[in-house]
Amino acid sequence: MYSEASLYCLLVTVLTFHTNNARLIPFQHLANKPLTIDAISINNLPIRSTDVTVAKRQTTSPPKANTTICYPLVGCFDNNDPFNNAGLEVPQSPELIDTAFLFFTQDSPTNPEFLSYEDDSSILKADINPSRWLRIIIHGFTNNRDSVWMGKLKTELLKLKNDELSDVILVDWGNGAKFPFYANAASNTRLVGKQIGLLLEKLQQLKGVSLDKVHCIGHSLGAHTCGQASNAVNNQLARISGLDPAGPLFSGKKTAVRLDKDDA
Repeated sequence: MYSEASLYCLLVTVLTFHTNNARLIPFQHLANKPLTIDAISINNLPIRSTDVTVAKRQTTSPPKANTTICYPLVGCFDNNDPFNNAGLEVPQSPELIDTAFLFFTQDSPTNPEFLSYEDDSSILKADINPSRWLRIIIHGFTNNRDSVWMGKLKTELLKLKNDELSDVILVDWGNGAKFPFYANAASNTRLVGKQIGLLLEKLQQLKGVSLDKVHCIGHSLGAHTCGQASNAVNNQLARISGLDPAGPLFSGKKTAVRLDKDDA
């Protein structure tokens, strides 16, 4: 896997896809480039399947085909085609993954407010300004909210000014992305993406947040989680930046399970 130092260097430029063409644009110009997908790769090299262990599982019973599992609020998930890409794993429970949404502003860059789609009061009391960009940062496999690169990126985004003034949400789903359980983590991107979609719907309803000012930035499995989050809100996100989108269990699979240029 790549070091946090090399990942941070990656944030300087963004590779933006327009149909079959691509061009490099400075990172500071991300905000006002709506309806695009960024896919960035260190040295333009994909993650190889040998970089992760895809066979390890967190449960001892083997997964079964034609399985559907349902959870309150987030709904049901099956492992039928095309969602059989993760070794037939279905997403683990919201209680196990324990996703946290940490909200930061320029006025409060180090002391986050915790948002919850299950608790309207957590959103109503938060200093959410719909005129600002909302940047959502999602980590990948083996990471969590304490990953250094997430803090550095959050700090840089909070420095943006004028039309690019931003608030930031860090998405911590570390309990669902633990080494060496890669297949579970790959499947969990679906549930975490749905949770982000539910949060965005609440932000729209309670704070007037517009999806055309939402920018999702995900690394590794987090890139595909951004795609799932956008799917949950009918692909209306303004921008998605995928930092080294994970290859194993996603490369060559149908677009419903992975980040795709049509997700925003």
